[in-house]
Amino acid sequence: MHDGRVMVTGASGFVGGHVIRLALPHGKVVGLARSPAPLRHANLSWAQVDLMDPAALERAFKEHQPSAVIHAAALSDIDACERNPELAYGINVLATGHLVRLCLQFGSRLVFTSTDTVFSGAGRFYRETDAADPVNYYGRSKVAAERLVLEHENVFVVARLCLVAGFAAFSRGNSFLARALGSLRAGEPITLATDEFRTPVFVEVAARALLELAGNRMTGIYHLAGNNRLSRYEIGRKLAFLTGVNPELVRPRDSRSPAMGAARPKDVSLDNRKARSHLQTPFPDFEPTLMQLLATEV
Repeated sequence: MHDGRVMVTGASGFVGGHVIRLALPHGKVVGLARSPAPLRHANLSWAQVDLMDPAALERAFKEHQPSAVIHAAALSDIDACERNPELAYGINVLATGHLVRLCLQFGSRLVFTSTDTVFSGAGRFYRETDAADPVNYYGRSKVAAERLVLEHENVFVVARLCLVAGFAAFSRGNSFLARALGSLRAGEPITLATDEFRTPVFVEVAARALLELAGNRMTGIYHLAGNNRLSRYEIGRKLAFLTGVNPELVRPRDSRSPAMGAARPKDVSLDNRKARSHLQTPFPDFEPTLMQLLATEV
């Protein structure tokens, strides 16, 4: 766990919110977001900053002097990125470039959160050394950002996340699990892909691993993924069974079904052996962890 002054971009988001929640008991935390602070805490400073404004970012660095930056902000809506590539490039690439420059200038360690969709999905259980070959603009923008970070791979870290599961720390956040559970509890059917595979990681696991990477000297690429290769349909069925909801509400769809929007990779399951062997953060199996999470979810 990082014990210096850590700065978190996307601080009001799903992953960023959990990073802040876990970091606050251990030291000073600086949240960067366009929205107001979601809570007050003696260890929390907050800056409402547009990451595409380099001058505002530099002011935040000068004021807070972070020892490490966890860059969790992104435009991650795949279809939105395809519709507006200029905006996606600005948020996902240009802002990352600003942070790379400032981290070098201020001597801050950078942990950049990337995605499993840097891969085409033609294989499975991708390793950190496999070549990136995305099929949509979101993936391409994250590959471009990764390259900016990896120009300094002896200093900085790229942490590729897969489908992140869990519930938001401070706000609703972008949680597939929360949306699916809400629909099922309301008796609303959900249609989920049967042939698009991920290795889902729970948000608290991802947040702990990001903080650990922020506080150690490891560099290069790490896959922060779960142990189990699952489709969204399989996840939805598990969710229904574990909550006592009619599983017939979870309806199958495959990639041949009519669909609009950007291309989705078929199988971007990640191999997490490097992270499991190098980090102290545990990477538990999906179903028992989901059971524990649902038992404590209000």
